[in-house]
Amino acid sequence: MAVAGGDILSITDTSGRILSEDDRKKPLIGRHVVTLRHAPGPVLAWLEGAERTLVRRDASIPGLVALDAEAIALSLAPQTPLLLHAESSTPLVIAPPGGRPEIFAAGAAFHRFLPAGAAELRLLSPVPGAPGGQLSLSASPVRMLGEGLGEPLLVAPGGTALWGFSLERPAKIGLGLRADPDSATLHLLDSTGKKIGEGLLQLVDLAPGTYLMEARLPPDAPPALLRPAILGLAPRPSGPPQDILRAYQALAAQP
Repeated sequence: MAVAGGDILSITDTSGRILSEDDRKKPLIGRHVVTLRHAPGPVLAWLEGAERTLVRRDASIPGLVALDAEAIALSLAPQTPLLLHAESSTPLVIAPPGGRPEIFAAGAAFHRFLPAGAAELRLLSPVPGAPGGQLSLSASPVRMLGEGLGEPLLVAPGGTALWGFSLERPAKIGLGLRADPDSATLHLLDSTGKKIGEGLLQLVDLAPGTYLMEARLPPDAPPALLRPAILGLAPRPSGPPQDILRAYQALAAQP
């Protein structure tokens, strides 16, 4: 079962038994009761595999997609990792590849990391009939970071900021995010977009590779100034500090 705008608390069969996580992955036979948890606002639930007929289309970034069908599967193929922006003026449900569907009652404002390569973005109407209008697709590059503090970035309500960093050796890395006002969340992703860490302050052991820091603001939050920080990318120097070393060299040079 898929849910947009909420979470599944439990699924109960007619005998009153609550289904386990493993049971939920199996085909459901017979009648069941689903209990959902959601914030004020619209929520949509449906059985996976029982969606309306998908209209399949190729899409380019940047580009415009006509929302003239109830269910659309967009095929995307970015050449490099990017931060995808998908926006519309009509209500829409967007299901990202490998992620949870999101419902936008007042028009889509979807901002998510997309790795390089083939991906499918599903667009669903939250009401019977086609949503109408168009979906605008655009992208922002991944901002690469070095050791220390990154440049501050102003992010709008419901927006996402994405930074990347590369590691050439196994290391313990410290990550942080300063948000003013403090209403953001921070996820650490690998190069495929898989979440491997969460929290405004993180200390993680990482293998060599490329990683991403994804910061998000809730739709009801005010605009915020976000500033990332990374420690551990540069190896610590061995031996005495440079000023002490220069002093010893000066002493050794004296007659």
